[in-house]
Amino acid sequence: MATTAELEIYRQRYETYRHLDRLRWQMLPVAAGAGAAILAFARYRSEPVWWVFLGVGLLLVISGVAMLRIGQGINRNGEVLRKIAATIGDKDIPPVGKRLKSVAFWISWTMVGLGVICLLTAVFTCTTTNGRCYLPIHKVFISYYHDEDQGYKEDLVAMGEDNEIFIDRSVDTGDIPDNLPSETIRRKIRDDYLSDSTVTIVLVGRNTWRRKHVDWEIYSSMFDGPINKQSGILVVNLPSAGAGDSCIVAHSDEEKRVYPHISNWVEMDEAKYRNWYPNMPERIIDNLLKPEALVSVTPWATIADNPSNLKFLIDMAFRDRKSCDYDLSRPMRRQNSSR
Repeated sequence: MATTAELEIYRQRYETYRHLDRLRWQMLPVAAGAGAAILAFARYRSEPVWWVFLGVGLLLVISGVAMLRIGQGINRNGEVLRKIAATIGDKDIPPVGKRLKSVAFWISWTMVGLGVICLLTAVFTCTTTNGRCYLPIHKVFISYYHDEDQGYKEDLVAMGEDNEIFIDRSVDTGDIPDNLPSETIRRKIRDDYLSDSTVTIVLVGRNTWRRKHVDWEIYSSMFDGPINKQSGILVVNLPSAGAGDSCIVAHSDEEKRVYPHISNWVEMDEAKYRNWYPNMPERIIDNLLKPEALVSVTPWATIADNPSNLKFLIDMAFRDRKSCDYDLSRPMRRQNSSR
């Protein structure tokens, strides 16, 4: 006969065993719910953020380790419970199974493994720019007339950084001395800046078309060399360009996603392009006339207060960059001049 004390120990151990087993399996819905909340918040923000990988990774590791520790507690408690059960004649308590055959054991280690992968992804795929960490997002070169449109370039870069849309890889004022030979400047732009970017945004103002450096940057962005591959091109008309709110779509779903309010799309020809875009660089006009070039044109107002539009247009330019068949027949400018 078992004593009252032995029966009380048996009862407590049995209740502990059941509680730990329930707690272990409750970790799965808790982890799933917290992970879904993180992903839902990331989707609500509408852009990829590095902390998604970090948050999900930590969640999976912590939950997996917790399940393993709970499992160890269950095993220890089960051994004691089985010994006590034997003294009171209860032979229905099953033996503690081998950990390597436990479903919960393998689920726990799977969670830990996936968590570690997420953490490594957060660490190794983050790119640090100006002290901030980003997921591997597009590296963008911005071509513009520095003397007149520097403010728009700075606003665009700020939008890209604040919303984690792109990393700026463009030439800033003073980066390349103006007194260098033209060929040296052209080589430095191509090899030191454009080689590390995949999308080029051309900011078009009143006098952008006059600048030889802008033409070099556009040409180099379109040229598909053995080392420096061609980039996707997005043209943004600034208010001074005199193009109003006209736009050119070149990618799938662009009409619905960016311009759902426009229904009267028109067929374009060279005369209309030159009439609509009196200050557009000639090399861009050449490639607007070639649909296979896949060059989109959007007004500044479309992206100024709508980072999601900017992100979509950059995403499309990046996605289709290898399919672009650019027209590079026009010789590069040798000097700043009129058409």
